[in-house]
Amino acid sequence: MWLLPSSAVLSFASNWWSEMPHTEAQYAAWREKVRTEVKLLKDHTDRYEIWNEVNLPGFNRDLETTGTPKYFAEVVKIAKEVVEEEDPGAKVGCGAFANMHIEATTANRGKDYFDELVKCGVIDYTDAVDVHPYSWSTPEGFSMVESIKYYRDTYRNAGKTDVEVWN
Repeated sequence: MWLLPSSAVLSFASNWWSEMPHTEAQYAAWREKVRTEVKLLKDHTDRYEIWNEVNLPGFNRDLETTGTPKYFAEVVKIAKEVVEEEDPGAKVGCGAFANMHIEATTANRGKDYFDELVKCGVIDYTDAVDVHPYSWSTPEGFSMVESIKYYRDTYRNAGKTDVEVWN
């Protein structure tokens, strides 16, 4: 019998979860929240997913201003720094992108948010890309395999040849 490794989701800070951290005070609070959670979880996991479905307004309330890839990249960078300090060797995954298929034509496409994150340097702070491989399209409307390859290959093309793909 085998088990898939699980990851701990680090997100939704208490008093400001409705928006992505984007001020120095919020970044400091985020850093301490991540530190507290990693200390609690490090004996139970070696994988940390930063945020959940970051490209959807249900989990990232203001995608147009404070929830942009620019701010999320900083959130990921801070989390990676803390994970490295508190749980050396643990892996950090990014985003848990929903609506992740590359052929999507709907709003809040995971690919669009991911592509912008790559431009913001997020690959430097992550070991895995985290996708939720379900779709709002019909099965004929997208190829899950091609979509997952796109995310993985983007990391590989940036020099991260051992990238993991998480669900």
